[in-house]
Amino acid sequence: MRRWTWGFVVVCVLAEGCASKRAPRPSRLGFPRNPVAQAPVSPPEPRAVVVTLHSVLVSPAKTGGGGWDIGGRDASQAMGAIGDALRLPDPFPQIMAILSGPLVNGVERPEIFGNARLVTWQGDGSIISFSAQRDTLTPQFAPQPRFQIDLSGSTRIEVHLLDEDLEFHDPVGHFQIGANEARVALRANRIVPVRVAEQTSRQVLFVNISAFAVP
Repeated sequence: MRRWTWGFVVVCVLAEGCASKRAPRPSRLGFPRNPVAQAPVSPPEPRAVVVTLHSVLVSPAKTGGGGWDIGGRDASQAMGAIGDALRLPDPFPQIMAILSGPLVNGVERPEIFGNARLVTWQGDGSIISFSAQRDTLTPQFAPQPRFQIDLSGSTRIEVHLLDEDLEFHDPVGHFQIGANEARVALRANRIVPVRVAEQTSRQVLFVNISAFAVP
């Protein structure tokens, strides 16, 4: 009788060992006792996106410190505050506050117009001309230029901005955006600011863009 009991114990131990290698048994609630977390699967990146240019943020003065028109208030204090803000990790909210605050009261605003084009390794594409709101440091474009760009990096959008004057139009900024900026806007799924201050000697600070995937 004792030999049979020990044999039964050995068989049960072996059986439990084998069972431990099987999938976890469901609990009384019907869920696995030790569920395995599944990593979320990211959707594949689209081949191309459509990028829309909405507006820009323009400095209250030219690079040399002069105003956009004659007779306006000195903007040196505002330009200093903008320079400090550009050193922040996320300067956009601070700069928006400066451009809508008392430091720019009485400062002459530019009258922006310009054009945008698609630039590829084969050359320049078609040009879209636009105007913008007058006498503002945050002009919105009309019409809003829209381009399809390849996320491989083979295409970019090039923008030229001018300040309309009676005799000579002042250059405001010339900048490019491409696949990296388009990815940021696509993932955000909203209008996002793209910093272009370093491309324009700080005359144009940001361009606001959005992006949609091409099916």
